[in-house]
Amino acid sequence: MQIAQPRGNILTVPIYSSTQPALYVHTGIDDGLSPQTSGYSYFGIVDYNFNHKPAYYALQGLISTLTDPGAAFSTTPLAYTFSGGPSTLAHLLFQKRNGKYILAVWNETPSWNPNSGSYGAPVAVSPQQLTVNLPFAPSGLDVKAFNDGGQLTSVTPSINGNNVTLSIDDHVTLMEFV
Repeated sequence: MQIAQPRGNILTVPIYSSTQPALYVHTGIDDGLSPQTSGYSYFGIVDYNFNHKPAYYALQGLISTLTDPGAAFSTTPLAYTFSGGPSTLAHLLFQKRNGKYILAVWNETPSWNPNSGSYGAPVAVSPQQLTVNLPFAPSGLDVKAFNDGGQLTSVTPSINGNNVTLSIDDHVTLMEFV
């Protein structure tokens, strides 16, 4: 998941390990130095005046969605497949103790060109249709996607029985269902 920051910075949140998911945040606050003197001046999730940046909101939304306090529990495997979508499709499946699944999907393709201009420039990633084939018709389906501001926004998918079709790009889309 990549969230573009003002002045061309990107917060990368790798959460790939299936045995021990991890979330890495580079820095909490910008140092306020000029990018000419410090290449890492603007990687914080808040600026040097403590104003929230898009990465702050993305982290807040991710934590809010995935939070599931309580004792350890055994997850139930879910057999799902994809139709369509990009060859660079990335996905992660989570399960909460109440039985709900959260499937995160996104197009893992570069959305920032660090070699363009003084601070880099965004690269347009065209949305692509993706169908998630579930072993059952989902109930209580709630789909949200991160926008450029790091906020979660509601998405209306197309549902046909146990198939859910979404439009995905380089922003993470979260499908929550039972």
